[in-house]
Amino acid sequence: MKRSRWEWTAIAAFATLVLVVVVRLLGAQRLLEVEYDPYRNNVYLKVFAPAALDFLAGRDLYLAPGTNGGFRYPPLCAALFVPFAVCGPVLGSILWRLVNVLVLLIGVRATLRAGLPFVLSSRERALGLGVLTVCSIASVNNGQGNPLVLGLMLLATAATLEARTVSAAGSMGLATACKIYPFAYGMVLATLRPRLWLGLGLGLLLLVTLPYALQHPDYVTAQYRHLYELLVAEDRTANLGESYRDLHLVAATLHVPLPARPYFALQAFGGFAIVWVAWWRRRCGATATDVSTFAAAATLLWFLLLGPATEKATYLWIAPPLSWALITAARDGSGLRLCLAGSALLLVVVDNLPLGLPREVPLLRCLQPFAACLVSLDLVLRTGTPRKEALVLG
Repeated sequence: MKRSRWEWTAIAAFATLVLVVVVRLLGAQRLLEVEYDPYRNNVYLKVFAPAALDFLAGRDLYLAPGTNGGFRYPPLCAALFVPFAVCGPVLGSILWRLVNVLVLLIGVRATLRAGLPFVLSSRERALGLGVLTVCSIASVNNGQGNPLVLGLMLLATAATLEARTVSAAGSMGLATACKIYPFAYGMVLATLRPRLWLGLGLGLLLLVTLPYALQHPDYVTAQYRHLYELLVAEDRTANLGESYRDLHLVAATLHVPLPARPYFALQAFGGFAIVWVAWWRRRCGATATDVSTFAAAATLLWFLLLGPATEKATYLWIAPPLSWALITAARDGSGLRLCLAGSALLLVVVDNLPLGLPREVPLLRCLQPFAACLVSLDLVLRTGTPRKEALVLG
């Protein structure tokens, strides 16, 4: 399909974002002698590259339990960063970001080719890429791995839809190596295509055991133990200025009590509801794309609002469900849903632009969590009885 001027504009905007970040990193190398901090807004240099070098040297990867900041990913993740770390701070920073962007764009292209949420016009693709560009600012700028993980999850979604089980399992395995909890999305996809369970199980086994082939077994076992102790002891709920940007922060900001047990119950209920609704839509005769679109949107929103670790940069993951909400609302001519999705987009834009808002104010830290709530409400409103169309997932 021929690209419109709107789509070319969106492509140029995304390319400009990447170019600006690369230029900033190249400038950092020349400005080191004029009191420029290359670690500023660079999570890759502050967290990932040091972890890779620590893994090579056999040093502890994790901070003491109860501390904030530092490396919180599986040992294999640290090993995967070694090729970037040995390239030096500037080149490694740039290569890591380019890999993230490349995988994200490949994932987006795969979903478009698979027809998710349906075949889009050029203007609709432009809207989706524009939303993605705004949501990518934080992650691309600071070197977070969210673009890579989102791209892999989108690749797994498209592969599941097209019955490419090995590709889907491989994509989910790499995503899990970067962040543990995306494995839950692989389990959602496996409920839609049961053949995926074997691939997920073998992939998880490989991810757990591969570090033992790269470092001394006693060292790797100790790192797994330290990671478990760190995650169990961590609690950011007492400090709203440092807490994760999830539903718990939204409730605290609105002065609504949400103790740990009810919050855990919400997490479990939300995960169960996603699987049940996807299964129900499938039983009602929904198309494969319809079920896959719902599963992807619902799980990404669950990760943001009820997941274990949602930071500002993680809200890149709101881009697919938000753009799909805007496009479907416009196609359906629903004023209410268009208002919900438009309000969510406004909150996302305000939170991502450098407007100098005081981030220590809890209400202002909730802009994108509120946006995720609005998109979730839109998803609920359009989760009616699906139309019976082409083939369903088998």
